[in-house]
Amino acid sequence: MDDKFKAILDNFPKMHQRSKLEPYTEFIAQRRRRGHTQREIARILAGKCDLIVASSTLVRFVAARSKKKLKCSKHRESRKVPTTVGGSIEKKVTSAAPDDNVRKRIEALKKRPAKSVQPAKQFEYDPNQPLHLVEKTQNN
Repeated sequence: MDDKFKAILDNFPKMHQRSKLEPYTEFIAQRRRRGHTQREIARILAGKCDLIVASSTLVRFVAARSKKKLKCSKHRESRKVPTTVGGSIEKKVTSAAPDDNVRKRIEALKKRPAKSVQPAKQFEYDPNQPLHLVEKTQNN
């Protein structure tokens, strides 16, 4: 890196935490595992830690952390290498593959022409006559 850019980067202060709940992340996670609601956790933080937050703030904080955790775990699973058994690679099936009979039935349904359904007439238009409703019959 160029000395000029390095000097510029060194002059910037470190960024502070984005949320005042960051220091209490582990505490909040433990309370949630023990079945406490966000409202109860907010009361505990206000009483014991002098940190006043709304329960809705805790809801969003917990949701953001759980989404981040889910993204990381999905990313790790997609990078797994298949294991070898007896010199051959064992393939993992992610979903149950349909048998040939089911696949043939699906293809037959796709090839079938779509049925066109004509809606029942509500009225008939004649520019020389006033509008009138069609009487209901048992077929309609």
